[in-house]
Amino acid sequence: MMPSWNQVVGFLTDWEGLRPRYEYENLAFGPFADGLLQSGRTAPHMSGLALLEAIPEGVLQEWADPNNADGDGISGRANSVWDATAGGMRTGRFGWKAEQPSVRQQVAAALNGDMGITSPIFGDQNCPAPQVDCVSAPNGGEPEITLENFDKLVFYSATIFFEPDWPRRFVGPALEPQLAPVGASPLGPLQKIGFTVLAAHFAFHGT
Repeated sequence: MMPSWNQVVGFLTDWEGLRPRYEYENLAFGPFADGLLQSGRTAPHMSGLALLEAIPEGVLQEWADPNNADGDGISGRANSVWDATAGGMRTGRFGWKAEQPSVRQQVAAALNGDMGITSPIFGDQNCPAPQVDCVSAPNGGEPEITLENFDKLVFYSATIFFEPDWPRRFVGPALEPQLAPVGASPLGPLQKIGFTVLAAHFAFHGT
């Protein structure tokens, strides 16, 4: 893919920006079909992933409002996705369309789909059948990232830019007595830095 940029002027006279244009060369699977739709993507923001992980699944389901029943002009529904570790369906939280249920699986999916690295969760190479060179290429082990290093990467991804005293500074001293420990968090070590479910509720409600 060969990206380039066109300068564009917005609706406001004092606004200018760049619009990406994509050109493709040496397509491995043949030419695109007529009418192909495409859109660019930037990397998702990672700060605060642990906040979202800490909100109980039932609360996310309660916040679902597909028909804007509360009249606030915002509608949305919870996405049910496959949890490869639990072996069942859970509410999606991460990714552009909430397609991953946990930070752990989001990291594993990014390693496998974006970088071609196998992990304790996704141990098969991401090689479509026509990519014979990919299938036959030597790998870096099975899996290619050890469980120890994978756990470190998950913990880093979950807590990036997270400060230990953030919950109390965020909600203020008046609400500090209401702070409650996460309890049985799937992230485990987060309990050691005082993470709280209540802080996550305040963050996502914007109060």
